[in-house]
Amino acid sequence: PARHAALADYRVAILPSVTWLPVGQTFMAAIERLREHLARTGVRVAEAQPDGFGDRVEYHDVYLSLLGPTLGATPRTPDERRNRAAEIRASGVPFAEARARGVEASAADFIDGHARREQYRAAWRDFFRSWDILLAPIVSTPAPPYSTVPLGQRLLDVDGTPVDAFRLLAHPGLAVLAGLPATAFPLGLTPDGLPIGIQAVGPYLEDRTPIRFAGLVAQELGGYQRPPGYDDDRVTRATGA
Repeated sequence: PARHAALADYRVAILPSVTWLPVGQTFMAAIERLREHLARTGVRVAEAQPDGFGDRVEYHDVYLSLLGPTLGATPRTPDERRNRAAEIRASGVPFAEARARGVEASAADFIDGHARREQYRAAWRDFFRSWDILLAPIVSTPAPPYSTVPLGQRLLDVDGTPVDAFRLLAHPGLAVLAGLPATAFPLGLTPDGLPIGIQAVGPYLEDRTPIRFAGLVAQELGGYQRPPGYDDDRVTRATGA
């Protein structure tokens, strides 16, 4: 079962910001509004993260180095892998080395990365003895314009700063690396009418805790809001339902 039934009983941490992973002010303002609301309802809420995470650069490095062999069934031959790794390194984008290592990884490399992941899992276990939920961005920007540029070459505008899109995998990677449950939930709309969402990360195998928390927040703040222009009649005509 979820750790708590009432919102006021939750102990909620908010992930500290880091300079290398910018988040748009619209999203940060939504998180701040939620923090203020939680504090008013009696929730224990403060900025915190597991011990030893620092600026989370190494955490993301481990994530990418394990993501490569997990998803990279192709290229298959040693020459293909070397060429692909060389292309990634030549791109010069942040964390290119970690991605390249993942493409070239041996079984021993993967086992070493898994050992580093287990250290982070232990830190998470300690963290969730004092906290029930970690709130964090799940994206840096609202939905961007459609693009045919490959993800590894794409830049996104974060309040006027171009950020390579691959770096933004650090947001979902926060929970994915350690196998933690995370519930994405809405926090209103941007001034342009695009949805804002954040994630509630919970303890290992305690999926009902972040799900329950997100549901309680929805009851307090109204939950999902339909973006302007997506009224029922228009949706019905577009889908043929």
